[in-house]
Order: sequence, then C-alpha cells, then structure tokens
Amino acid sequence: MKTTCDAGCKKVFTITKFKTKKVKSGIEKTFFRCTHCKYEYVAYYSSAETLKLQKEMRQLHAKMRTGDINNLLKEEALLKAKVKQSMDDARRIAEG
Repeated sequence: MKTTCDAGCKKVFTITKFKTKKVKSGIEKTFFRCTHCKYEYVAYYSSAETLKLQKEMRQLHAKMRTGDINNLLKEEALLKAKVKQSMDDARRIAEG
C-alpha cells in the first residue's frame, strides 16, 4: 500500500509489512516505518484483552451467516466499542 510520510520526510513510500513489538505490561505495538526517513507510525496497540475481544468478534461474524442478524448486529456494535476501549487503554498504558 502506498502512503506519504506526512509526519516526516513527506516522501511517498510503500508499506510492505507491519512490525510488532512488546512495549510493556503485556502491551504490543503494531507499527510500520517510512522507508526513507524511518519515521515510525503506530497502527495500534493491543493487549491480551484486545486479542480476546477480537476473537469473540470473529466468532460473532461466523454466527452472522446463519443467525438472527438484528440481534447479532447489536452484539457486534457493543463488541466493537469494547475492542476500541481496550485498544485505547493499551495505548494509554504504553505511552504513559
């Protein structure tokens, strides 16, 4: 995927892979770097709780193929909010 290093050198580069690094307290940072200036862009932070919630989301999506879609959509919205909160909490812990 092509993008512009808008926070660093302003050059266009291709994101070839995301890297993951453990930062602290069981938090992992997923990021990529500009291939020119090496500026680091954080995609997201995750924790064990985040991964658990994402697994629940995958299971919910599997149910959506055959279940009561209206109730499942409500459940999905609640789960999305929990995932977002978990990622926000992980970012707060990682960045202090």
